[in-house]
Amino acid sequence: MADIKKEIINQIALNVLNIGNVGDTKVEMTSELKYRIARDVTVNTAINSLIRGVTSRELVVKSEKTNDNANENDTKILEIQKRINKIKNKTAFLNNLCKAIFFGMSVNEIIYNEDYTIEKFENIPFEIIKYNKEKKYWYFNGNAGEVNITENPSKWLHSIYNQNVKNFYGETRFEAIADTYSEIEKVKQKLRGIIEKYGDTIIVFAYDPESEEREIQKTADELKAMHGKNILALPLSDGNLRDNVFFIKLSDLNTEIHERITEKYEQKIISNLLGGNLTVSNGEGKGSYALGEIHQEEKEKIEDEMAMFVRDQLDAIIKIDAEFFGYEAENYYISLEREEKEIEKLEIDKKKQENRNLKMDELVKLKQAGYEIEEDEIKEIFDYKTLKKIEQQNNQAEFESKKLSVAERQIKIEEYIKNASEKFAKEQNKVLKK
Repeated sequence: MADIKKEIINQIALNVLNIGNVGDTKVEMTSELKYRIARDVTVNTAINSLIRGVTSRELVVKSEKTNDNANENDTKILEIQKRINKIKNKTAFLNNLCKAIFFGMSVNEIIYNEDYTIEKFENIPFEIIKYNKEKKYWYFNGNAGEVNITENPSKWLHSIYNQNVKNFYGETRFEAIADTYSEIEKVKQKLRGIIEKYGDTIIVFAYDPESEEREIQKTADELKAMHGKNILALPLSDGNLRDNVFFIKLSDLNTEIHERITEKYEQKIISNLLGGNLTVSNGEGKGSYALGEIHQEEKEKIEDEMAMFVRDQLDAIIKIDAEFFGYEAENYYISLEREEKEIEKLEIDKKKQENRNLKMDELVKLKQAGYEIEEDEIKEIFDYKTLKKIEQQNNQAEFESKKLSVAERQIKIEEYIKNASEKFAKEQNKVLKK
């Protein structure tokens, strides 16, 4: 019976849902479609995983300058870092910047404190942003009228993903999965049509393809009158199945549809978003399904690409900060540092020490060969902030002092041994006289 039901479900999938014809969908990427894709559980899980891989990183201010004055530069970096750290909603802000990669753009209003430091960022929904082609500026319609976000970059941070002449409004990574996602929507829509027409349990009448249409309609009408609902008639050439009525639950049909096509589409979407290969399990035949392991390296490559885009947007923050606090913005940038796991950190430190030891050996060989390296070069090679040379004369004097101390100690030891021997001899003489 299980095999018969499987065959019936298979025929519904092929004949009624017409699954064999899906695959030719071409869709226009609209704001509404972007939101539908983003709300899909499979897609949402994937992009949230990528975004967490970026927003969990630490914002670290760094300098492009070659240190003419290391202390002054370090002080400036520390000042900038403190102002960045005081921004209230950094994680939400980074989250919005990452979403620009999927929605095409992100707009954030910059809110300031009284001392001109940045307090926080307020996100503006991307779908309300428009472009005035005649006057060449971006804007949105607010409560007080039109708001120009192009003329004041200190007030509005407008981030467009991969903007160029061809894609003036930016690109979206959803573009690569839009057609596949629409195929899933098409299957689900057809399935909803089945539910509306036949209910949660589908009554299927299997008939011989050679039967006359009048006979098929008569049988279907009789079954409809008997069960009080629409009857689905399927042509089946297998003689054992003809003229039989089957009751197919929607849950069984849903599982079959998922195994036949939806799961494959979801696999394609995840693979496109996260990179690499993945494995998909059908829950050991129980109908459940789960996304398998993603190659972490491929996923991290995509996260790094996203982090580079975000870093480029953060240059605007440095530029604003530099205008208010008086330094050259091009000399500094904000890096997104991935949090190192303890084992990885120890391994990195070990490799750094090994590399430092190799450099030290090379310096010794150069000195033995008669070459001398300047102090500034040594600081640069070993990444030392300060390097103080101990005077050789003082070192030699200390060594000589230690030599005298050792000699004096040796004399005392010899005197102690001599006294102990004399005392032992006297004790022995007393014992012998007794």
